Amino acid sequence: MALHMLKLCVGAESIRDLEEWVEEQMALMRRLGRREEQTHTTRMVPKRIEEIVDGGSLY
Repeated sequence: MALHMLKLCVGAESIRDLEEWVEEQMALMRRLGRREEQTHTTRMVPKRIEEIVDGGSLY
């Protein structure tokens, strides 16, 4: 069964602000010739990671 995880976004003032940051990161990856891949780094690893990886998502 898939697990969906909620994640707090610190520093973004709005959803649009976060979307713009993601767009800027994708543009930077294109300029550097890197694969465009959206990633998220966190200091805490989910304990139920297999359920997230198996069709779950990060909201």
